[in-house]
Amino acid sequence: MPVIHFEFTANLAIDNQVKPFIAELHNALVEIIKTDLQTCRSVISRHENYVIGNGAEKNAFIQLSIRMLPGRDKATKDRLGKYLMDRVNQVFSEEINAHVTQTRVYLTEIDKDYYYGL
Repeated sequence: MPVIHFEFTANLAIDNQVKPFIAELHNALVEIIKTDLQTCRSVISRHENYVIGNGAEKNAFIQLSIRMLPGRDKATKDRLGKYLMDRVNQVFSEEINAHVTQTRVYLTEIDKDYYYGL
């Protein structure tokens, strides 16, 4: 079920790295949160129009949001969040360091009462 949304600003030259990163991420989700690989769905958004802080051209962001069904304990979610933040910062480090880049990882549990897809 995990739905992954990977967003980044267009001033980061990471386009060719994103899909391999997402493939790695899907495998990590299978291992860490014990989900089925076929249920992992990802959307990649490259933002051309954005303003960060004072609007300086060097300002950038990478935001990784994952929505998942409830049921994982805090330790599992912490492990996942830390793993994701570390991997984002490692994989995209060259561009992150060449800009004033904000990196964020958001994990959200879906309210199962309002999820219609099981």
